Amino acid sequence: MADLANYLGDTPTDVPVVPLISSDEIDEAVRLSDWLIFSVLDSRSTEYGANALKLLLDLRPDLASSKKLIVFGHDSPNILDATDVSKIDVYHTLFDSTSPFVDVAAKLLFQEVSAPGASPVSVASIGYDLIEATSPSPDQIIQLIIESGSEEGTDEPPTGYSVGDVLKIATGVIIDINRNPVPDNTPVDFIITQQSEGVSAATINAFTVAGIARAEVALERTGLLSITAQSGKAQVSEILQFNVDVDVPAQATLISPTLSPTLTIEPSLETIDPTPTSGPPTGEDSGEVPGENQLGFIGLVFGALGLAVVGGAGYATVIRQNISEEIRLRCILIPVVGGLLGYNYLALDLPGASSLLSAMGPFSGFIVAIITGASALVFTQIWCQKNLTSKK
Repeated sequence: MADLANYLGDTPTDVPVVPLISSDEIDEAVRLSDWLIFSVLDSRSTEYGANALKLLLDLRPDLASSKKLIVFGHDSPNILDATDVSKIDVYHTLFDSTSPFVDVAAKLLFQEVSAPGASPVSVASIGYDLIEATSPSPDQIIQLIIESGSEEGTDEPPTGYSVGDVLKIATGVIIDINRNPVPDNTPVDFIITQQSEGVSAATINAFTVAGIARAEVALERTGLLSITAQSGKAQVSEILQFNVDVDVPAQATLISPTLSPTLTIEPSLETIDPTPTSGPPTGEDSGEVPGENQLGFIGLVFGALGLAVVGGAGYATVIRQNISEEIRLRCILIPVVGGLLGYNYLALDLPGASSLLSAMGPFSGFIVAIITGASALVFTQIWCQKNLTSKK
């Protein structure tokens, strides 16, 4: 690392104990390599050469971009900023530099082991927030379990329940964003709803242990009792229902809902499509793009005006010429036909028409009719002159 730092222009203040490799040798080795592999400690260290990786990424990104850049960090993963991290192909954080961790780095490099898991600290450079990552995942349905009061650890409930009984309710293992059990003491709310007149919903606050929260619910009155659970962004759970009656033991009914797409982190396409705030109405067909690939009525008016202009120009050029009525009529109509062909090219949305419409707007019909009509007018004038010459 000291050799690389010296090559990148960070001259040591003191003479190194071990002589440094020449810059030419380092330059040749770096340029000829396909892979650059770094095993680093904290680049903020005052030891000379500790900042070599950051110097390479900041001062010579051209060298880093053409290589496969692998970094094994044996300290905090917060030694690089977001710009530097974006230039690295693979970054493993091992949090220690002792021999077992160095051996793991070598096995990771040669793909002898995989590297599952998530960072135990926040990493600002990649937008990883530990509190957010360990909070309950919204992409789950919290399970609800009735625990037996007689034998701890069994999930087999009694045969029925009556007014005065106390239910021991537990959640399944609540997972976090990283798909691990949430930390201990994560708050969970058990919501008790009694479908009786004048009875409002009650909430029992609990906290997780090993990802599981527990609560006791008393059956205080007859009627339909529903129990659900929520924790952070995990708002969907199974529903436990008990239809409590006076003489008939109530049986537990478990309802498993389906996660709604609106609970996902990424918004749906429909919610992110921009709503137009200006321009003509779209009509009933929402798949139609207004004003961009259609001439519309205004385009038709301008197109007709363009045809009138080229037709009038054709008439003005031949009206005083000594030619037959048949030829004179052709010299007037051919520019009109040319302009009409140009207008139809736009109206039929043929290749390139959309670009012209976007660039010129409603005037595109007029301009294209003038251009194509004028081209036809030039052709007719040449033809008329040849006709006059041949008669002479």
